Amino acid sequence: HVKAQHIELESETMDVNVSQTNWKGNISHTGNYTMTGQARFNGVLFDTHKHVGVTPGNGISGVVTA
Repeated sequence: HVKAQHIELESETMDVNVSQTNWKGNISHTGNYTMTGQARFNGVLFDTHKHVGVTPGNGISGVVTA
């Protein structure tokens, strides 16, 4: 158990093997990342989400549908 005001970790690589992580607060990321699995944004699955009111060409689509 680690509890601290500020932690800075600097490493060439880092492996974390856990079944689940929970993050509270804002996350900033710089650089590339590779993800395996599903990503949901506000409950909407990123890979297969759809929009309403899509216009071909340079039009603007409508809101995301779940």
